[in-house]
Amino acid sequence: MSNGIWGFEQKYSFPKMNGYFEYTDKTAGIGFLHLVNVAFSIDELLLCRAEAYLLKQAPEADKAVADINVLMNSMTGMTFTKEQLINYYAARKYMPLHLKSEDDRTIKKKINPQGFTIPDSDTENLIQCLLHMRRVITVHEGLRWNDIKRYGIEFSHNRDGQADDVLLVDDLRRAIQIPQEVIAAGLEANPRNN
Repeated sequence: MSNGIWGFEQKYSFPKMNGYFEYTDKTAGIGFLHLVNVAFSIDELLLCRAEAYLLKQAPEADKAVADINVLMNSMTGMTFTKEQLINYYAARKYMPLHLKSEDDRTIKKKINPQGFTIPDSDTENLIQCLLHMRRVITVHEGLRWNDIKRYGIEFSHNRDGQADDVLLVDDLRRAIQIPQEVIAAGLEANPRNN
């Protein structure tokens, strides 16, 4: 199976992983598609460590920036100072929940941390950098939801010809539903709003 570009008018997808097909019946052409994903990559581990440095009681921004630069240098051959990263993200506007035009799109999302606080704006801008890098580096790996929940990121899906589907910080859809077998055994399901 080869990578390609596929999609429709509003969105195009560039698949990150190739799949291989296991035929159960070659004549009928049926079987199972398998995707192989690396569970722990150096890229993701460096981003996690940089985030941990920033979330310490006394943030260690210089160590976080060093980890960011290891990634940036390996991918682009460039490195940045702490001030360059902070200034770049400080200059960005927060993306609004409801877009009035395509010019409103931005990489910076308002964060509402769940269970912890961000000590200052410099640290927040470095976290914005990490969230942006993680979003790009881990595309198609299903890890974005962890950041959305942890940082209370609110967003909306803009659907052509329909009302925006908005997920606010207190939306009950953020709770992961417990398995149906556990609910059937008597444990109350997590409340959901539809």
